[in-house]
Amino acid sequence: MICYAPFNFTSDSPKSGIETQIIDFLEKNPNSDAHTIAASIDYSYASVSAKMSYLKRLGVVRVVDTVKVQFGRSRNLWAL
Repeated sequence: MICYAPFNFTSDSPKSGIETQIIDFLEKNPNSDAHTIAASIDYSYASVSAKMSYLKRLGVVRVVDTVKVQFGRSRNLWAL
């Protein structure tokens, strides 16, 4: 098992490209803060939802409010 707070990946769990990048970066730079980790990730192939989810897990962004939009959907309002 590989554990890096706030991440917890088991060696047999499937990893996304972002998860793999984070693990690789942390193995090389174990004392990095969340902002440094977030800046190191190549998000070009990830959806907006995936990007924000990982930034939230890193503690770089937080949800400040949720608003209702068309057709009963909701959207999060984010802050640094």
